[in-house]
Amino acid sequence: MSSVKAKKDHQGFEKKRLTGSRFMKCLLLIVCMSTLPIEATHFRYGHMTWTRVGGDTVEITVTTAWRTAFIGSYYLYFGDGDRVPVYANSQTQLFTGTDLQGESYTITQFKTLHAYASEGPFTAYFSSCCRVSTLINASDASYLIEATVDLRNGNSGSPVSSMPVILQMTQGQVNTVPVPVADPDGDSFSLRMATSVESGIPGTPSTASHTLSLDSNNNLVWNTAETVIGQKYAAQVIIEENLNGSIGKVALDFIIEIVGNSGNNSSPTCSGTSGLQVINAGQLFSASFSADDPDGDDLTVTALGLPSCAVMFPASVSTVTSPAAGTIDWTPDSSNIGQAYAITLIFEDPDGLQCISSFSMQVQATDTDGDGISDDNDAFPNDSTKAFLSYSPAKNVYATLAFEDNWPQKGDYDFNDLVVDYNFTLCSNASNEVVQIEADLVVRAAGAAFQNGFGIQFP
Repeated sequence: MSSVKAKKDHQGFEKKRLTGSRFMKCLLLIVCMSTLPIEATHFRYGHMTWTRVGGDTVEITVTTAWRTAFIGSYYLYFGDGDRVPVYANSQTQLFTGTDLQGESYTITQFKTLHAYASEGPFTAYFSSCCRVSTLINASDASYLIEATVDLRNGNSGSPVSSMPVILQMTQGQVNTVPVPVADPDGDSFSLRMATSVESGIPGTPSTASHTLSLDSNNNLVWNTAETVIGQKYAAQVIIEENLNGSIGKVALDFIIEIVGNSGNNSSPTCSGTSGLQVINAGQLFSASFSADDPDGDDLTVTALGLPSCAVMFPASVSTVTSPAAGTIDWTPDSSNIGQAYAITLIFEDPDGLQCISSFSMQVQATDTDGDGISDDNDAFPNDSTKAFLSYSPAKNVYATLAFEDNWPQKGDYDFNDLVVDYNFTLCSNASNEVVQIEADLVVRAAGAAFQNGFGIQFP
């Protein structure tokens, strides 16, 4: 039984010492009242990106996946000394699924605005404990997800990517999986495996003879000959963008699950639109995909990373008859200019075996004549030889030239021998080279005894 003993302290106040079960109950209460929930083996996936929304203010988007029974909480550090707590109930739940062992996970998303005091760069991050206990290479390890926020040189946002929370690789063969990546500024980028310091993962997924790697085409490649069906590995890919020599990075953290085909069931296969698609605002973009299950099983199709107004048929998280085909149609508007999207389609049979198809999109302003100047900034959207108009002294405004025809003598110095109002319209191409000049000249006075002429000389 619990007991309560009391005595007076040196200031005369009564002190109580709790023992037995009452102490444990109070300890449990303290834990439950703490700022963030107690640590647990619940983390499955993490990806953090950012977009400039004006000045030095950005919107940060964090996509994560957790054990469904325990949505994790964490502090999001902005890299400038500020942080914000992210609780389970402040995260939007996007999707719930299961792995081959029947363990349920839920994908969540958190968005927040943050105003930086300068252009940076800053390293935003979140980190806590713990990863899944059953991971071969990172059992109960901590996780660390970082993103470089660099607003210099007009950078409008970080690269974005997508990947299934549980990426399946087939045992006993070379697996090649594309990683979809897009950058809103069209910056060049490269992919590499994260170090243990960057990710918290003690080691890259590997066997005695083979290690997970990335090839020059941004494909994950791993020969799983020495793995065992059912094994899980933690993996983190670092996406590095190159903006005029400044290197920024974002992390993509996920789990690889080893699967195998049996005599009764084989993995589906799928294909479709792939690679980076640069699309124009205001124009319809269509992507196609197909999937086939060798056993004739129905397939559940799920889309990750779709823009909110995109129309997918069949709809995401729907069951289709194999073989299946579908489309994604989207017409981005001006608000999507400078945005990037990474799309991953997952096809899953009733036993949980999957295949994936992926592509990425970068939205740019419409450029009908292809001169590199968007239509909304191009005075001649259908003429590649012309792009900009400028005026002297200003549009629809005239300046005046007044001449004395005895110059350099003063004469009567009344400057009415010839008075001309002028307005010039200068047309230049995409390289800012003047290709045409229009002059609007209006004679206001000609009061000289001489017969004067007026001309324009170009240098």
